Order: sequence, then C-alpha cells, then structure tokens
Amino acid sequence: MPKLFNLCVMKNFIYCALLVCLPCVALADGLKHKGDRYEGEKVVLQLTKAQIREAERGQRIDLTKKQKAMLVAAKGFSPSRLTIISPKDAYNDCACFLFNFGIRYSKSGIDVPIDHNFLCTDADEIGRSPAD
Repeated sequence: MPKLFNLCVMKNFIYCALLVCLPCVALADGLKHKGDRYEGEKVVLQLTKAQIREAERGQRIDLTKKQKAMLVAAKGFSPSRLTIISPKDAYNDCACFLFNFGIRYSKSGIDVPIDHNFLCTDADEIGRSPAD
C-alpha cells in the first residue's frame, strides 16, 4: 500500500510541476524572427567600418545622418545611438527590457525593430525604466 500511495503522490507532484513550468515556456516573449532576421516592422541599416568596430567591442554605435534619416522616415524620430545585440540574445530572451537596439544579422547589417515601443528618442531614453 505505501508503494502505491508514493506513486500517486509522485504523479500528482509531476503534474503540478508541469502546470507551473509549461506556461512559462508558452509565454516566452522573445522577438518574432525567421532565422537570424527580425519578422516585424523594421528598418535595415548597413554599418560603417567604424560602427562595425564599435559593435565588435560591445559598444553602442553612433548613427550616421543617413541612418537617422531612414529611421525618421519610418518612425517619425530617431535616437542618436543604438545598442547592437546578437540574434541569439534578441530571440531567446525576454524583449521587455529592450529599446533603441539593432539586431546584427551579418557583419555589416542590422535590423532595427520599429514596431511596438522598441525605439525612443534620446530624451525619452534618459528617464525610461527598463519595463516601459
């Protein structure tokens, strides 16, 4: 009898653990993508040699006038700098805390998501909390 009781308790424990863990996987909110490319609304920018060096050192990049103009045309405003992240970081982690970023899909190319609230002005970025 105790063996049967232990099996029932263990089975219930496993069901409860699954109920707790599975919704977390189902609600993961990484960015939508196909391969290394962002699937939502985006602006595709080509990096300069200086920006490539900055990105490889893990630094934020300063946007050129042409890049800012492309973002202004698409979104109505542009930050002066972007953080460059890898596709792995963009698609496997929560996107809740991301803003003013580009997803590097090649050595010199980035996708800048413009949908949702991923982009903000420099003035807004100063006071922005990560969860906004």
